[in-house]
Amino acid sequence: MAQALDPKGRITVPRRFRDVLSEFSSGPTVVVVSDAQCLHVYPLEAWERFVESAMRKKSPLDPSTREFGRWFASRGRDVDMDSAGRILLTPAERQHAGLTRDVMLIGPALESFEVWDRARFEEHERQEEHKVPELMAKFSAGQGS
Repeated sequence: MAQALDPKGRITVPRRFRDVLSEFSSGPTVVVVSDAQCLHVYPLEAWERFVESAMRKKSPLDPSTREFGRWFASRGRDVDMDSAGRILLTPAERQHAGLTRDVMLIGPALESFEVWDRARFEEHERQEEHKVPELMAKFSAGQGS
């Protein structure tokens, strides 16, 4: 869904996205800088479950697990949605994801959605289009990623 960042760096979260987020949590929202492509937006409770689930798969005694956990958990920032349904993205978050004025909100996917720069998302789609048949076959066969 196409959106525009306002001059203060806020995006308006569409009603249907807010409805999905509220199904999972009535509390704060978390903006996550997890890769160089986009930002991820989760309800706080869903983000905490996601981090905990990822960490349970590894030994807590392994130093690399602890380092990864520290890095991974520190990627999220709590943010409150204002009464107009907007969330503020910091300059660092916008820069990291390459966000300009025109953005795309992709989702809602289960408990979260992604925020992409529109031009970056369109380029990503063009580059990845050839993978769609294989992804659809894996997904329909229940193989996941």
